[in-house]
Amino acid sequence: EYMGATCLLGLMASKPTSPLARFVAASGSETKAEAKSESSHSGADDPLSYQFIAGVNSGLGVVVVGHPFDTIKTRMQIDGGQGSAGRKYTGPFDCLRKTLANEGFSGLYKGVKSPLSATPAIYALSFGGWGLGEYLLKTYMPSVVEPDPSGGPDRLTIPGLFLIGGFSGGVQSVVYAPAELVKKRLMAQDQARGTDASLVRYQGMWDCARQVVKESGIAGLYRGYPFVLAGYIPAVGLWYGAYGYFRRQFNKGREKNPSAAMTFLAGGLAGITAWGVMFPLDTLGARIQTAEKGAYKGAGPMIAELMKAEGVRGFYKGFLPCMLRAFPADGALFLVYELSMKA
Repeated sequence: EYMGATCLLGLMASKPTSPLARFVAASGSETKAEAKSESSHSGADDPLSYQFIAGVNSGLGVVVVGHPFDTIKTRMQIDGGQGSAGRKYTGPFDCLRKTLANEGFSGLYKGVKSPLSATPAIYALSFGGWGLGEYLLKTYMPSVVEPDPSGGPDRLTIPGLFLIGGFSGGVQSVVYAPAELVKKRLMAQDQARGTDASLVRYQGMWDCARQVVKESGIAGLYRGYPFVLAGYIPAVGLWYGAYGYFRRQFNKGREKNPSAAMTFLAGGLAGITAWGVMFPLDTLGARIQTAEKGAYKGAGPMIAELMKAEGVRGFYKGFLPCMLRAFPADGALFLVYELSMKA
């Protein structure tokens, strides 16, 4: 099906004047497709293919840089929730210290196989959705299109970038939600090194997914999905919108060839912006995704319980490691993406 879709998109973009032949990064950088002649164009050269490949590369980059921070964030978010044996950590640095003492450095990468397997697909869908969303907006919503000051093709306004970001977030959430559930459940397992394997509930990514499906069906992998959508769609919209804004501000006059440092900075600031908004909903999602079936009777009781036990601060547990992760991880992600699009 993927190859068929790629070939179809290739045929749709076979003429240089087609909007699909001008899939560009939302910030305005041109793709190589514009330089392709009609005779040399193929499915492999399709601009959407570039988006997918760049998304895969950037997804791998964000896992390597960000996973240890994500582990600490997740453990802080679910600490003291339903099914946990009381509070384990006094703060993120205490969590880091105990993780290293009990599990070693590898403990920071617990559950990494889930994002390594899914993150490339997630970001391939994300950047592919970005390109497709841009085409749709430029074709059907001219009100969010503006001239490029540098004389290049028309580009999207900042609100337009937000809209394609939200569209992209919805597309990737189908893969993101179950991958996050498996990853977070594996991260929550904090048994010390040398623990008998029979005492560890999940033996790995596939075993975790198998047990969840056996217990609750495929729907079990999408537990907490409303929280994912409620937070993820606007957050990804802000992510792309903020990146486009900062990229343009930092590279005025040279948007088609941004510097690596400014790309990293723009990506890092975009990450902080998006996660800062999304974090409370991410905390609720983490709790419901890692809790036993039936532990929470709904969003209202879960929010009330958290407020009663910890107040507003409870929604921001793990916020510091999240911010420490967001800047380098998302900076690296967008840098790898931009470099991949140029390669």
